Amino acid sequence: MQYQITGGNNRSGYMTKGDVLQLCLMATRQINESENIKIDLIPAVGASHTVVGNIPQLIKETRVNIYP
Repeated sequence: MQYQITGGNNRSGYMTKGDVLQLCLMATRQINESENIKIDLIPAVGASHTVVGNIPQLIKETRVNIYP
């Protein structure tokens, strides 16, 4: 996991509002085209956010607002 610190009020080791997150996944088994993948993002403060995507459509740049 890599993230770019672009938001204010930065805390080392935590994502904050405005940060950009990049995930590279190594699956323990083959993932087929029609499968869905779900990632739960849990911030230090606030509610968790679930990102759901479909393979291979997930292999693109997608920005999701975690905080309202």
